[in-house]
Amino acid sequence: MQSLKIHNSIVILAALGAALAVVQTQTNWLDAKAEKLMERERCFGVTRAGANDCATPKHSCAAQATKPRDAEEWIMLPKGLCDKLVGSRTESL
Repeated sequence: MQSLKIHNSIVILAALGAALAVVQTQTNWLDAKAEKLMERERCFGVTRAGANDCATPKHSCAAQATKPRDAEEWIMLPKGLCDKLVGSRTESL
């Protein structure tokens, strides 16, 4: 009975290892470069009405912006993109 439990554990661990190997080779999950590419920053003043990412002093949650390009509303963008948008800031007023 004991050897059966060990055998089952080995099979489960091998299947789990194979699954992780496939995920790692077929995606950029667990890749340090991908993590670097996904750096994000808050970008203020570029949101559409109802398209903000999170709370501000005016409300408590996402998608509650009442007017477009509000200076207090923000969205998360890839790092560096906010600087390229007209009228945007990376810091709140």
